[in-house]
Amino acid sequence: MIRYTTWTLLLAAAIGSNAAFAQGTRYPDRPIRLVIPFTPGGGTDIVGRLLATRLSADFGQPVVIENVPGANGLVARQQVARQPADGHVLMLGSNSTHAIAPITARESLADLQRDFAPVTIIAETTLALAVSPASPLKTLRQYLDASRAKPLTFGTFGQASSAHLMGELLSLNAAAPMLHVPYKGSAPAVADVMGEHIDSVFLTVAAVSAQVNSGKLRALAVTGQQRIAALPEVPTFAEAGVKGLENAGWFALFAPGPTPAPMRERVAASVAKIVVEPESQRRLIELGLQPVGSTPERHRTVWDATLKLVELIVAKTGLKLN
Repeated sequence: MIRYTTWTLLLAAAIGSNAAFAQGTRYPDRPIRLVIPFTPGGGTDIVGRLLATRLSADFGQPVVIENVPGANGLVARQQVARQPADGHVLMLGSNSTHAIAPITARESLADLQRDFAPVTIIAETTLALAVSPASPLKTLRQYLDASRAKPLTFGTFGQASSAHLMGELLSLNAAAPMLHVPYKGSAPAVADVMGEHIDSVFLTVAAVSAQVNSGKLRALAVTGQQRIAALPEVPTFAEAGVKGLENAGWFALFAPGPTPAPMRERVAASVAKIVVEPESQRRLIELGLQPVGSTPERHRTVWDATLKLVELIVAKTGLKLN
C-alpha cells in the first residue's frame, strides 16, 4: 500500500472541492444518507458513526446513518446503486463488501464498477497472526517451517473474510500449507487459540492487541507496510520474510456510479481533514485501523489493485463464499 502525506491529500481534494463551488453548485444542500451494510454495533458501524458526526459538522447538513445489513453487503449495494447520483447518498464499504464478496459470489465486476464510484479510503485494516504463548513457535519462520511439516490451523472471523484471504495468501506466498478454521466472530477464535484448540489466529489487531500486550497471545507478524503503534515490537510480514501481505483491507466511501467528481472530491476533502484530527485518529487506531483519507483517484487505484489480488487468490484456491 502507498502512504500519502496529509497535506498532499488535503491540497488535491481541496482543488476538486473548489471546482465544484466554481460551477455555482452548493453541495451538500440537504441531509446526506450514509448507508452501512451491517447491523449497529460492529466495527463498520462504529467507523460510520464517527464519520457521520464529523461530516455533519463540516457540511452544515445532517449525515443520517441507515443500517442495511444482508448478504455480505449485497443488499446495501443494490439499494445504493439505484439511488440518484447527486452526492446525497453514500455507502460505507470495505474490501470485503466491494471486492471479496462480489468476486467469491461470481458477480460481474464490470457491473460493480459501473454502479459505484470511489470517493475516499478512510482507513486501512491491519491484521495479525498470533499463537498461544504456550506454543513453541516464536517467529514467523518457525511457524511456516512447522506448517510445511504438518499444516497448522488458523482461525478467522469467517469464511471468505479478509483475514481468510490473507491467510490463504500467506500460505501461497510462503509455500506453507495451512488449514482455515472459520468462526462466527473474533472472540471465539481468540478463546480457542488461547485454549490451544487451534494453532493460530489471523485477526484484526483490535481483536488481539489486548491479549498480546497482556501476554495471553504471542503475535508473530502484522500486515501492512510498517509496524503499528498498538504492537510496536511485532514485525511486518515483509520484515519477517514474506512479502505481498501489505494490502490487508480498508474502509472506504462509495457513491452511486454517475456521481460527479466535484461532489466526491468535496467529501474526500472533508474526510482528509477528519482523519488527521487527534480524537478521530485515536478512535480509529483503537479499532486497529490506520487513518488514510485519500483522493477519489487514489481510492480507484487501490480498489482496482484489491480486485486483482482477490481474483488471483480465488483463482488459485477456488475459494467460495458461504
